[in-house]
Amino acid sequence: MPRIFIICSLMVSLSAMARADSYPGGAPYVAARDAERGARYADAIAGFEQCAKADPELAEYARVRAAVCRARGGDAAGAIERLRAIADGPAEHAVSLFARAELAYLLYEQGGSAEAVRLLEPIVNTPISPKWLDPYERVYGDSLIASTNPESRTQGFALFARMLGEARTRSQRLEAANRLANSPAPRQRLDAADVFVNAGEWASGIKTLDALEAALGAGRAAHATEIDYLRARLKLAMAPDKDAGRTALLSVAKSHSDSASGRLALMYAARSYFTAGREPEPKPKKEPAEAVARRQSYRETATTLFDLMAGQLPNTKETGDALWWLARQHLDRDDEPAEIDAALAALQRLVAVCPNHERASDALYRVATILREKGDAQAAFAPLTRIIEQHPDSAYASAAAYGSAVILLAQEDRARAVSHFERAVALGGIGNFYAHRANQCLAEMDQARAGASTAIAAPGIGNYLRPIAVEGMQDAAQQLSDKWIERMRFFASHGYEEAEWEVLAHAPAVLESKRAGAYLAAISDAGLAATVDHIIERTKWGLKDDRPTAEALPALYPRAYWTAVQSTARETGSDPLLLLAIARQESLFQARVESHAGATGVMQLMPSTAAWIAKTETAIGPGHLENLDKPASSLRVGGYYYRYILGKNGGNTVYAIASYNAGPGNVSKWRAQFDAGHLDEFIEAIPFDETRDFVKKVLGNYAAYHSIYPARNRVAQGGYVEMAAGLAE
Repeated sequence: MPRIFIICSLMVSLSAMARADSYPGGAPYVAARDAERGARYADAIAGFEQCAKADPELAEYARVRAAVCRARGGDAAGAIERLRAIADGPAEHAVSLFARAELAYLLYEQGGSAEAVRLLEPIVNTPISPKWLDPYERVYGDSLIASTNPESRTQGFALFARMLGEARTRSQRLEAANRLANSPAPRQRLDAADVFVNAGEWASGIKTLDALEAALGAGRAAHATEIDYLRARLKLAMAPDKDAGRTALLSVAKSHSDSASGRLALMYAARSYFTAGREPEPKPKKEPAEAVARRQSYRETATTLFDLMAGQLPNTKETGDALWWLARQHLDRDDEPAEIDAALAALQRLVAVCPNHERASDALYRVATILREKGDAQAAFAPLTRIIEQHPDSAYASAAAYGSAVILLAQEDRARAVSHFERAVALGGIGNFYAHRANQCLAEMDQARAGASTAIAAPGIGNYLRPIAVEGMQDAAQQLSDKWIERMRFFASHGYEEAEWEVLAHAPAVLESKRAGAYLAAISDAGLAATVDHIIERTKWGLKDDRPTAEALPALYPRAYWTAVQSTARETGSDPLLLLAIARQESLFQARVESHAGATGVMQLMPSTAAWIAKTETAIGPGHLENLDKPASSLRVGGYYYRYILGKNGGNTVYAIASYNAGPGNVSKWRAQFDAGHLDEFIEAIPFDETRDFVKKVLGNYAAYHSIYPARNRVAQGGYVEMAAGLAE
């Protein structure tokens, strides 16, 4: 192994040891966890036992982990015996909760569902119910369903019905649906079938509907509309003759036009006819006349059906969804002017016939964007002001106020422009990109708000964003000497879930404390910002009119893993607050989160990207690459990668942030295509919705951090600007 890699690996080990110094058993605990991750269970057990002997603070946690490793190594009975001893400890102790949860897992696997329910009930029924408890909730629900008690089974299915309603991902929905498919309640089975159909799990959808109809017998009539609709969707998806499926959908729509299922059937029929009528890409050079005529017929039918929904079913979710889908189809081919015009017409129709639809503000903003791109800024002004007036709570309100202010400024209507910039600040709030951008525009117009600070000296973009003064803002860096806080920090610094158990055990007392803000900020600073975010969302602590108060801001925008962030910032000449801004958007500081694409860790790096940057940066060694799920390693690799892409983009912060999400190649292409030298125009022209949103949110985070934390809490304030200037030369 090259000498530099050996040194870097030693640096990772020494860093871990430094964080563990406050605990005599810290180093063996970390080593044992690494052995556990590598499925070296005998080594892990020995390490945890060594920790338990050396360190009373970590001893019980080490014994729980040793028992878990024992079970994974094949000795479930021995593990259960050891976990019982710890689980019988005081109910309010974090390690007791941890032991009970792991014991419940093992008991459920051994058929002890009744005891698993007893152990998990007080854990999963906590008022804050953080999302990391979901795996334990599933075991709890499965244990209830496995019961012979009908009331318990009903409770279990109800839990999965709630989880289905709260699910945000396809996998979460399917997990809940797989349970509900076996529910005795027709409503829950129908919900499961609907999930399967929408997810394209056709076989599961058919199986669920077959079983439901067999169980209903003569009672099918009560649910016939939904069953017929789902059967028609399945026929459309699976039958070779798609026209038969479309006919079935239209039959349901005609027979049940006054029901949601009937409207959905009409919507999916319209969508299917539209898709069948689209010109293929690339267009064939020669095509039979009958094929061309058939597509024309499909297009005409689709137009008729969309017109029917807009004319006869206004102000319904299904009509709004249909028109939104139609607009998106046209926007996907935005290289053709006719497609842009068709998208504009669909969006305008949506806001006309479904003004209260959840996508109405989005549609209005896209209408304004299309009109501006066509060069008709005056026409764009109306939909922007409509968002401000009719949808002031929408995600587009601040953007609309900013956009309308820019139009007014171009018309030399200075007074109204100032008013609209001020509204952009007020509507957006502390973490909104447009609010900080508007604040800078006000300063340039000599209209700086009271208490406003200087602009952010971001590399390569000049005075582009300005912090927003926060009334009542205080330094959140308060010393907390609680033992559980120190344990939580130790566990969280390594990305261990043990930290979450400490928060779960102490959250009720924290929220009742007069120092709740300091405690929640400390929890977030440790890296558990996602849990704190959920606690605030559930309890409404620190919110006023659904907006965070000054007391809540440090908890929502924490200096997570601050020591590691500062270290990476110094080494790379970066602004540490920008590293925080990226990590907050990428993962909300969750150490072990992994994307569908395989990106992992706090900085959400693809292993291939990390391996590549290690070849160009001697400061990155094998120890970092092997531990991307550890915060310090992820931050280090991500920081060096960011420095690399900043250099590739001439030291320009906006281009570098875009590159972090979409890759340097795409950004290089975009700069060549539409970089007119104005950052606003470049950002709005980014063709990837995800990247455009990412850039705005990272910049909003970045400006929020500069608003919340005074200069003395930053490092490398001059260094990163000088480094970026050097890269630009």
